[in-house]
Amino acid sequence: MADLSAIVQWSDPELERDVLDSISLDVPWKLIEDFSTLHRLSGSEDERRAVELII
Repeated sequence: MADLSAIVQWSDPELERDVLDSISLDVPWKLIEDFSTLHRLSGSEDERRAVELII
């Protein structure tokens, strides 16, 4: 098995802060709001719409 200590011990606090600061709940929350209005029955138009919203 490969030595994973470099991965486990890796640290870049500035990069981690940048990544965390770039995360927003706006997009995923909008998806949840849109999903809450759909009746995602198999083969339905709403099911197709749900897939389109994800991709």
